[in-house]
Amino acid sequence: MRIILQSFSLGILFSTILLSVLYLNEGKNNIQQVGKMTQSEMKAELEEHGFFVLTSEQYEQIQWPESSNNEKDVNEISSSNKENTTTQESVIYLLQIENGMNSEFISKLLEEEDIIQNSKELDKYLQKTGLSTKIQIGSYELSSKMTFEEIARTITKNME
Repeated sequence: MRIILQSFSLGILFSTILLSVLYLNEGKNNIQQVGKMTQSEMKAELEEHGFFVLTSEQYEQIQWPESSNNEKDVNEISSSNKENTTTQESVIYLLQIENGMNSEFISKLLEEEDIIQNSKELDKYLQKTGLSTKIQIGSYELSSKMTFEEIARTITKNME
């Protein structure tokens, strides 16, 4: 009985060692295969699995960058709104912001009420300046002669 038990234990030990060696070698082969892929092969493999591969420049273009171009764009948008409002008659509107209203909805509402000319430009301004998340619930008196900056300061209660 003792010899049978020793033989069984030796068989388990040998099997464990054999499986460990095979397992460790398999992991090294996979790493080496990945390391040997070219950049185009990696891109094709990722796209095949539903991923999008972007260059650094493409990635930066789709983000709301905190770059110097951002400040330039914001100033251009704000000044274009100022030019549009100086040529028209003043309209005053009491804006009631309620829970759940986002910057896009508010911008469209202001465009419908002739406070601004282009809702997309106001929404873009609020997004780029980071004020779209700081809009406060309440009632605000807005004028068509206000710039995007003035509107933003009003509906965010001067939060920046």
